[in-house]
Amino acid sequence: MLKKIRARVEPLLAGLRTKGSFTQNLAVAFSSNALTFVITFLFTPIFSRIYTPEAYGKFALFSTISNNVMVLVSLSFPNAFVLPRDERKFLDLVRLSFLLAFGSMIILVPFFGFSGKNILHFFNAESLVEYRWLIAPSILVSAINVIWNNWHSREKEFRRNGVAQIGAAVVSRTVGLSYGLGVGGFAPGLLLSDFAHKFTASIISVNKSMRARFTELFYGFKWSNVRETFIEYRQYPLYSLPGSWVAGFTSQLPVLVLSRFYGVSAVGQFSYANSLLNIPIQLIAFSLGSVFLQRATEIYYDTPERMPQLIKDLYLRVFYLGVIPFGVLSVYGEWIFTFILGKKWQTAGVFAGYMAYYYIFYLVSYFFSSLYVIIDKQKYNLLGHGINLGMMCLAFIPGVILQDVKLFVMLFSIGSVIAFTVNILIVFRLFRVSPVGVVVRSWLILFGVFIFLTLVKMGLVALAPSIFLK
Repeated sequence: MLKKIRARVEPLLAGLRTKGSFTQNLAVAFSSNALTFVITFLFTPIFSRIYTPEAYGKFALFSTISNNVMVLVSLSFPNAFVLPRDERKFLDLVRLSFLLAFGSMIILVPFFGFSGKNILHFFNAESLVEYRWLIAPSILVSAINVIWNNWHSREKEFRRNGVAQIGAAVVSRTVGLSYGLGVGGFAPGLLLSDFAHKFTASIISVNKSMRARFTELFYGFKWSNVRETFIEYRQYPLYSLPGSWVAGFTSQLPVLVLSRFYGVSAVGQFSYANSLLNIPIQLIAFSLGSVFLQRATEIYYDTPERMPQLIKDLYLRVFYLGVIPFGVLSVYGEWIFTFILGKKWQTAGVFAGYMAYYYIFYLVSYFFSSLYVIIDKQKYNLLGHGINLGMMCLAFIPGVILQDVKLFVMLFSIGSVIAFTVNILIVFRLFRVSPVGVVVRSWLILFGVFIFLTLVKMGLVALAPSIFLK
């Protein structure tokens, strides 16, 4: 028995000690994001009692506008950083990404300066009009962070990326808390907190080896080389960019629709539930996504016959990892949010319950979408996002017509689950993975966990209705 345990542990420990190994990269990425998660979670009950749903609604609208534009700025070229074997082409991709980021400011600064007022008025966020000048700088800093993050992925610098996220989380929460206690729980405090996070991350992310290449980066610039690189990697703005933009727009479309038809308070409840559910997603997906892409790329080129098993294992492991915690949120979300965050966030708990299972499928789809890059099939990524957008638009109609915000969120979640399932099946088909046994087993487990947790909830209500029906 001890020999078996030792046989399993020793390769793991060896991997942890080996610089640049998959195991070490995985451990570094996960641990740094776990610490960021702890920092964010510790501040959450405090922020929920300082800032109002209206403040979070306005902040969510501001972020939605800036995030949708930010995706367009770099034309998705940073996503290609991991591909070039030639260092010159990699540096040309970096140069091109910086040119696009800073060049876009020539258009965005005057656009949001003069048109931002009308945009914010349309979405019932008039109090943010004076802060419209922050939209373009926020987009620029976000675009720079995307460049650094993808550079880290190429160089396997997951440790530096983790340090940047931890430092940014500490600074961001300190700024938000200071503003909330000193001035009040208003939207500008959340805007300043977010900008502090992005700016801090952009500074800390630059490591010594990156700084050493800045001279080469700028003095080695040649228009002909950059143009050649643009043409070679044109599939990214043609296929990856539309897919990324539609994905971002689809995930943030509920904020725009809720703001227009239900007001910023409903947006605040939805966005707060969404942001808290996103914390474990960030912990798992954002920390492991680049590591998984690196590993999948190596397997695809070295031993492609192992890809179907890799995909099947990933699907089942992510599903098993998420089915219980997200199941608990699905059934007990209203109770959990009310107890931890306060009575004013009860509706956010209801929304979290509706959206919990949606995030399991989102998590699987997040990993699978990176596989399109490896096999140069970005058009399927765009198709998948188009399916999700179409399902979401159909799901919005009953809630908007009936002016029922809970129905709106429930149908949004159901439509998204259907769309993500279709996307998962597309990946199975491309890599020749038989979906029947895997999908049926996972769905049976999902329903089994949900039924069990629901029965437990009914038992608790029956035993102590005065406590659980408040």
